[in-house]
Amino acid sequence: MKKYYLLIALVLISFLSNAQSCYFTFVQTGSPNTFDFIPNNSPALPNASIIWDFGDGSSMISQHPTHTYAQSGIYTVIMSLFDSTNTTIACTFTQSITVSFCNVTYYQDSTNSSIYYFSNFTNGTISQVNWDFGDNTVGSGSTVMHQFASPGIYNVVCTESINGTIFCTTSIIVQVGSNCSYQVISPGPSSPGYVKQFTAIVPSSTGIVSWNFDDGSPIVQGPIVQKSFANAGTYNVCMTYINGVDTCSYCSAVVINPISTNCNFNITPVNAYTFDFSTSSANSPNTFTFDFGDGSTQS
Repeated sequence: MKKYYLLIALVLISFLSNAQSCYFTFVQTGSPNTFDFIPNNSPALPNASIIWDFGDGSSMISQHPTHTYAQSGIYTVIMSLFDSTNTTIACTFTQSITVSFCNVTYYQDSTNSSIYYFSNFTNGTISQVNWDFGDNTVGSGSTVMHQFASPGIYNVVCTESINGTIFCTTSIIVQVGSNCSYQVISPGPSSPGYVKQFTAIVPSSTGIVSWNFDDGSPIVQGPIVQKSFANAGTYNVCMTYINGVDTCSYCSAVVINPISTNCNFNITPVNAYTFDFSTSSANSPNTFTFDFGDGSTQS
């Protein structure tokens, strides 16, 4: 009898040792809504396919996928690992992932310039979206309309929460009573005086914003741009906003104090996470090395 039990135990141990196990980890990469998924399976099946269901209606077959979510929320990600014949699912692993970023758009009413419409796109798992309109009034809902009582510049804050826990917060600047303008600040406390950040204040998050910095450099586009001026002086910086028939321009004098270095560069946003860097130094034959602050460099 003891030999019989020993035989059963050996068979069971052999079965468990050969059983397929799998799981995955994930890391945020580059932006708050993009993730790399790294599978782990034992024993290794190098030729096996892995199917991923990202929980937002999209899926793919990949050994090491990267996925970008369009909306904030909590998503259930399922990894299905096939066996070496790619005909049978060897194991599955399920894990929840929290995507936290506020996706806000807004536009001005076409007939009443004091009325604005604000939208926050969620995937349905956000239990509450709250708004602070910067004029001592608040609102709630994924899409809201608000009428400002008087002209001015307002900092509108959107907060998403799930079951009372704040998910993410973002703010936008709205100027009521004027078609468009811009703000100019130093990007940071340690930024040199010749580097400025320009932020467009326009009636809608849609449309095209163009900048002319009055220094002979090419016109650049984007709602928020950084500019490195090569020389001291006063520049008549003009911003142009175009959104269908809604067009306006705003120009203002920007003073750049004497620059103590002959090495500087321009930053032009390509999209929310990609930027073009170009030098504006008089010593153009020199070699320039950029340190992007995220551990990567380029010459």
